[in-house]
Amino acid sequence: LFGDDSTIERQEMADKFMRYFLLGYYSENSLDDYWIEKIPEFLKLRELIVHVGIYKKWDLNNLSEWQKDYYNQSANRIKNGISLVEYRDCWNKVSI
Repeated sequence: LFGDDSTIERQEMADKFMRYFLLGYYSENSLDDYWIEKIPEFLKLRELIVHVGIYKKWDLNNLSEWQKDYYNQSANRIKNGISLVEYRDCWNKVSI
C-alpha cells in the first residue's frame, strides 16, 4: 500500500505479516528479541536501497501519480529517519 494509504493500515498489515512470518520462522529456527526489534532499521536500509534504484531507473520527469506519491513518501521517510513500519512488542510475543 502506497500513495494514499494510511500509516495505521500499513502497521496493521505489518503486524499480521510479522505474526505469520515469525510463526513459520520459529518453527525451524530461533531468533533473539534484539534482532526482531531491529527489523524497522533493516526496513529503513531496504527502503534507501529501493529508493536509489528508483532514482536510477525511473524517468523522474515523467512519473505517474502513484509513482510520484510513492517516491515522495519514500524520500520523506528517508529524510526523517522514519521506518515504513514501527516495531511492536507483539512481534516478540509470537510463539509456536
